Amino acid sequence: MADPAPAPANAPATAAPAPAAPRRFHAAIRHARISPRKVRYVTDLLRGRSVNRAKQILAFSEKRGATFVNKLLDAVIANVTHLQQEKDLDIDVNRLAIDRIYVDPAPMWKRITAGPMGRALPIKKRNSHIHIVVTEGAAESTGADRGKRVRASRAAAAAPVQPKAPETKE
Repeated sequence: MADPAPAPANAPATAAPAPAAPRRFHAAIRHARISPRKVRYVTDLLRGRSVNRAKQILAFSEKRGATFVNKLLDAVIANVTHLQQEKDLDIDVNRLAIDRIYVDPAPMWKRITAGPMGRALPIKKRNSHIHIVVTEGAAESTGADRGKRVRASRAAAAAPVQPKAPETKE
C-alpha cells in the first residue's frame, strides 16, 4: 500500500468543516387563475422580506393577487412544520425569509367574443405559476442598511470626475 502524501507544512492540522448552506424550502401554485402581471405587483413587495413581515404586508394589501400569495406562504410554512415533525429538524419558523419569489405565465385560456360586422375577437384569459423559496436564518435588510447604500451611491455619483490626460503619440 502506498502512503498518503504528507500535508504541506503551512496547512492546518485539521481542516475546519465548511459552513452549512442555508436550507431552502419551496412551494408553488400552478395554473392560478390570475394574470402574472397582477401577481407580480404583490410579489415585488415581498422579495427579501422575512416571512412574518410578508404576512403582515399581505394582510393589509388590497390587491387580488395577495390572496394567492398568502395561501402560498401558508403552504410553505406548513411544509416546513411538516418537515420539522417528520425528520426531527431544528428549524425556527420565525427566522424564515423569502429568498426567491417569482411568477411565470401558465397556459392561456383562449376564448372568443363577438366583434363588429359578424367577426370574432380573441380573449386571452391569462393564468400564472407562482413559486416561492424561503431560507432559514436569512436576515432582512433594514431601512438603515438601504439608507447607507443610497448615500454611498449618491456620493459616488456626485464625486467629481477627473478628466483623462490626452494621450500623446511618440
